Amino acid sequence: MAARVSAIIDGQDYLLKGEESQEYLYELANLVDEMIYFIKQRNPSYLPQKAAVLACLQLADELKKSQQECEKIKKELDEFLSK
Repeated sequence: MAARVSAIIDGQDYLLKGEESQEYLYELANLVDEMIYFIKQRNPSYLPQKAAVLACLQLADELKKSQQECEKIKKELDEFLSK
């Protein structure tokens, strides 16, 4: 069953729906809200859209690095198991 939550991100209310739990959706919303908040703290003149795009780029960077690390670990595990 799909979860639905109302979350505030950067002062805007969003209705989030997903297959994960409500707690998980709240965690995601809080993560994004915190990232935008910290970006705006360092750069108060940024418009909300720019801060949101920069938060997305930061999350994309973290995702890409995590995927690369995961692939590296899989490769090392495959090499270890093939010995």
